[in-house]
Amino acid sequence: MRYGVGCVQHWKTGRSALRYALFIGLAAVAGVLSLVPAAFAQELFVTNFDGDSITVYNRTDSGDTAPIRTLVGAATGLDGPDGLVLDLINNELLVANNDINAITVYNRTDSGDTAPIRTLVGAATGLNFPRDLAVDLTNNELFVSNIGNNSITVYNRTDSGDTAPLRTLSGVLTEFNGPKHLLLDLTNNELLVSNADSNSITVYNRTDSGNTAPLRKLVGAATGLNGPRGLLIINNELFVANADGNSITVYNRTDSGDTAPLRTLVGAATGLNGPRGLFLDSGELFVANYDNNSITVYNRTDSGDTAPLRTLVGASTGLNGPKELAVSPSGIPTLSEWAQIGMAALLVGGGLLAVRRNGRLS
Repeated sequence: MRYGVGCVQHWKTGRSALRYALFIGLAAVAGVLSLVPAAFAQELFVTNFDGDSITVYNRTDSGDTAPIRTLVGAATGLDGPDGLVLDLINNELLVANNDINAITVYNRTDSGDTAPIRTLVGAATGLNFPRDLAVDLTNNELFVSNIGNNSITVYNRTDSGDTAPLRTLSGVLTEFNGPKHLLLDLTNNELLVSNADSNSITVYNRTDSGNTAPLRKLVGAATGLNGPRGLLIINNELFVANADGNSITVYNRTDSGDTAPLRTLVGAATGLNGPRGLFLDSGELFVANYDNNSITVYNRTDSGDTAPLRTLVGASTGLNGPKELAVSPSGIPTLSEWAQIGMAALLVGGGLLAVRRNGRLS
């Protein structure tokens, strides 16, 4: 009799544990499913130089579409925002503010009148009308181009306040002349700089500092460079946005001297109008057009007078002097999102293990 009571009690306990395990497992599954849309949703980020704002859209938005969120207001510290870096590893958004000589950093999903999580600003920083920036996540460094004093300054990635640079590349030998945009090529350990005032692209070793001459330079009438701004390397090709020529010129990565482009995207049908920032994602080339407040998108290999695949433009977009852009690539979750997904997966596994164990016990 005592044995029968024990079996009943054990069965009741097992059934209760089973319900509890199933509840945990189902809750965890629901958590994973709720994270999937957010984690894998691709977004397009744009700096608006004249609007002191960052506007964010769905990657494929076109026409007169309103942003899904906007970072704007006095607390943000945005003032002449130009260069933009989307750091998905640390879930951060970094912005170069030309008008106040500052680099401001936000959480990736910040919106509204939200203060930065840190700001690099002050006389010791050497920032002087910063235009563009790049983050080296391998060496944990931050690179900034300064048109006010023709320099590239380099910091620890997380530096803030009035912190001096780790090193500075400047001087007559560098041949900097209005360095507007920069590009880190970590595969080849090189730093590329577009010089708008001399229509040239100069290239250095990544760790160069002081008054160092470039390894090579692309310059001359045949290049088609005309107010070069945004830079991009993909498939061993160098893409350049020419703000004054309303064109995108493409070269072999190592081209130098007075070398003609492999191909040029140019003409009335392209919609290019003062192109600044460039970004490539999933075979598509995104271009920020400052002069007509638009984002145009092309196939990577487009050339000649080719119309864009789509255009984001209109009063509802909030675009106001767009300078730089970035796309969250391929919908890859951030480190924090992977952590949440991993935790949910562990809960699912724990719940299923408890179900199996209690099934055997009962």
